[in-house]
Amino acid sequence: MLAAQAGVEKAGRSALLNEQEELMGLGFSFSGYERNRLYRHRGRDSSPLYIDLSGVSGVDDIGDGRGVLFADFDNDGDSDLFVTNLQRRTHLLYRNNVGQSAHWIRIDLEGRRRGRDAFGAAVRVSSSAGTQTRVLAGGSGFLSQHDPRLLFGLGVDEEARVEITWPSGSVASVGVLKADRTWRIVEDEPGAELLDLPAGTLPDPVADRLLAIKVGDRLPGGRFRGVAGGSTDLSELLPAGSRHIVNLWASWCRICPREMRYLATLARGQGRNAIVGISIDDPNDLDKVRWRLHEAGADYPAVVASEEYIARLFGSVAVRVPITLLVAADGTIAEIHSGWRPSKAARLERFLQASDR
Repeated sequence: MLAAQAGVEKAGRSALLNEQEELMGLGFSFSGYERNRLYRHRGRDSSPLYIDLSGVSGVDDIGDGRGVLFADFDNDGDSDLFVTNLQRRTHLLYRNNVGQSAHWIRIDLEGRRRGRDAFGAAVRVSSSAGTQTRVLAGGSGFLSQHDPRLLFGLGVDEEARVEITWPSGSVASVGVLKADRTWRIVEDEPGAELLDLPAGTLPDPVADRLLAIKVGDRLPGGRFRGVAGGSTDLSELLPAGSRHIVNLWASWCRICPREMRYLATLARGQGRNAIVGISIDDPNDLDKVRWRLHEAGADYPAVVASEEYIARLFGSVAVRVPITLLVAADGTIAEIHSGWRPSKAARLERFLQASDR
């Protein structure tokens, strides 16, 4: 029986490894570089219950994210995100701008009997929507510690009842506290102290910082590895005197094939190199690049950028694709577009049809 069970387990492991190898061949990774996901809860009676905000928020960055923490960095009553990336220069801070009209309450605990940090304390906040319970933890996720101040969303309620179970086992009924405030509660001391926290300001994201270059600049010169072999220069890819659409993409990008299929259709009947694809894949992964191009039916010119060229394009900006560059006849970048949506198609068609004269 044990031998038979071992045989089943061995077969199961083999099947799993085969599946992983197949997925890795499609650009998936099991040791980093998985795209981060962010979902918003839409309310108990909503369907679907969660909505995917990964793309629109920019959280689906391709960096090798290994740690994430939630903290209200600007003290405005909602949790912002900080993501650390392994072996990369760029760490990412995401400012939360969702639900600014809703009420909230923040609880800052100070223990007396089992440590000042009060790790393990459970806070229950009750409002008209029900009771929320949160436990103050010293760490969560991979090498991460969230904001030790516990934040509760209250929706339309302007006050809430608070109860705490301390690590020592004692229970404190604090009573009703006003919303949109931060309260410090100390074990074995009555009531709660209102804290006057300074309001911080997080910088606005720069809209055109999808790349290190901007509208009006020229694409950096350089040589690229051809998908079919050999190498080619940027001036050969984008001959002067005509407009071009340059699509930055990668084989592991899930939405890139949608745009590539459209670009393949658009390229038919256009002038020489009207559309050019530049992959930011590892130049040694040409098989993946060729497979993705074939799957999308993308028969327009396509090359693979070197690591040095990618660094010149993105600089310290987080790398994300797809990005589409509209290059004018004089070689300058007229527009920069991120992501893909069908509504962008008409804009690309008008760009190619227009004249720079």
